[in-house]
Amino acid sequence: SVELADVCKAPSAYILRKYRGYGWSIPSGSIVLPNFIAGESSAAREVSQRPVDEIVFFGRLETRKGLWMFCRALDQLKFELRDRTVTFLGKPTDEHGISTANAVIKKAATWPFQVRLLTNFDRDQALNYLRLGNRLAVIASPEDNSPSAILECLSEGIPFIACHGSGGEELLAPESREHILCAPNVQALKAKLR
Repeated sequence: SVELADVCKAPSAYILRKYRGYGWSIPSGSIVLPNFIAGESSAAREVSQRPVDEIVFFGRLETRKGLWMFCRALDQLKFELRDRTVTFLGKPTDEHGISTANAVIKKAATWPFQVRLLTNFDRDQALNYLRLGNRLAVIASPEDNSPSAILECLSEGIPFIACHGSGGEELLAPESREHILCAPNVQALKAKLR
């Protein structure tokens, strides 16, 4: 269908490159028009440096969203995070017949910091939670077309870090990328969290 179309609208240049990488012929008149978040956004928060008390994995609890990469980074930082809370904010999935929420609980048994699972929040509840306190959202997807989580954090003024190499990068001002993004691997995520 894409190859036969007169024009293709994509939410990121990343996905068009990905399709071309598959050998697809993308129409020459294709455009990139990012998704947007409808509704009212909250008042902009003052930009300031402040300590992070809570690190929040923000997204579905699944491999594709970087869940296990995030957990491996926590394994390596666990003693540095003793006085922090780590929260998993997202719906669990089943991987290999096991709930990812249960797998996180099992993994967390070795961590010396407080762990919280919030798996039944809707979008508004999740964003309200992230807005409160000194929380840092972690959007660890190694690949994503145009991540809604990044759009939501941007529109709500929620501090976050994310991974390079996907459509999410295109949503950020070039001068912000170095401060927000890291390579999609355990060591880079660990360094960015630190």
